[in-house]
Amino acid sequence: MAPRAPLRNATAASVLALALGLQACSSVPLRKSYEDLTLEGRMTFLARFPDMNDAQRREFLARQPRPNELPPEQAYTIVALELSTSAPLPVSSGQELPVRATVRYAGGKSADATHYVDWRTEGAPVTLEHGTLRYGCLASDVLVAADFFSEREGRKIIEFRKPLRRLEVLYQDPTSKIERSEYYRLAVIAHCEDGTASDVSCQANWESSSPYLKVGNCGQLRVAPGRETPADFEAHIVVTYGGLRAGKRVLIPASRH
Repeated sequence: MAPRAPLRNATAASVLALALGLQACSSVPLRKSYEDLTLEGRMTFLARFPDMNDAQRREFLARQPRPNELPPEQAYTIVALELSTSAPLPVSSGQELPVRATVRYAGGKSADATHYVDWRTEGAPVTLEHGTLRYGCLASDVLVAADFFSEREGRKIIEFRKPLRRLEVLYQDPTSKIERSEYYRLAVIAHCEDGTASDVSCQANWESSSPYLKVGNCGQLRVAPGRETPADFEAHIVVTYGGLRAGKRVLIPASRH
């Protein structure tokens, strides 16, 4: 029989039922813990994830909590997914930060689930894979979130305050002349004292000196609809990030009739 593909969106109980070969309508109660599976059942379940090697499977199984005085269906009910970092906040140096995910059970036990959650980030140009957050030049907050088999989600805001040296504003398009019917974009690159650099266009604050030119999130530019100008003129775009400011002049053409 061909192996089944992982079911990321199913509940933990349903996935465990599949691993044991049970039907969803079975009268046998299933608990939300690998402890309830036989060794064969656990390995069948974990084998559905090809990115896990044998060492990772053994490590995961060895770290699972043992039953305690609570009824099993309560002892292994997941009550929280906590995220933590190995360094104090705010982060002011480096380029990598380990992030740990810990599952908390109602019985008071816990298990390291760092390599078994789905990670995601919001708010900054970073990458997060297998619990390692990689970043460049940042002076803003990052939201880190993890999902444990659709059973529980954990969230944590990580503050980055790396020392900035300068901001660099660049044209994303080959010309600085803004046509009235099109969108253009500026980008801002933050340069830190440690030599790292990152595109922080979507984290920076943008302002326009002219009512004829609108600047949106991430440095998007467009001539304001309905505005007419008799001649070409320049507008000044100011960007602020991490306490630093930088600017760029943009040419707006005269209205054509």
